[in-house]
Amino acid sequence: MAGAHLRSHADEFAPFLGLEAGSPEFIAYCEKVESVSAAEWGGQVELRALAACLERQIHVYDSAAPLIVMGEEFTDATPLKVTYHRHYFSLGEHYNSVRYLEEADGAPG
Repeated sequence: MAGAHLRSHADEFAPFLGLEAGSPEFIAYCEKVESVSAAEWGGQVELRALAACLERQIHVYDSAAPLIVMGEEFTDATPLKVTYHRHYFSLGEHYNSVRYLEEADGAPG
């Protein structure tokens, strides 16, 4: 979904990737994001693309920075929550999906 959204909104996203919209490099990048086998790393650009195509906020929690809200304009649904880790064991920079414990138990959170 993120790759397809990047591709269809190339003028909005390509500058943040240091690429020209519609260039072979941008198209190849979108293909990597879309491919399950390429396992392309996703960052803030891809999170913003997901927030837009899902029409849902994504809250990024980081112990060293203020809350980042992707898709602030989308207020109809409960935000998705991820944590950002700069040094997560051997993984390096990494995002984890999180939810409140009450949500995991089936109770409203």
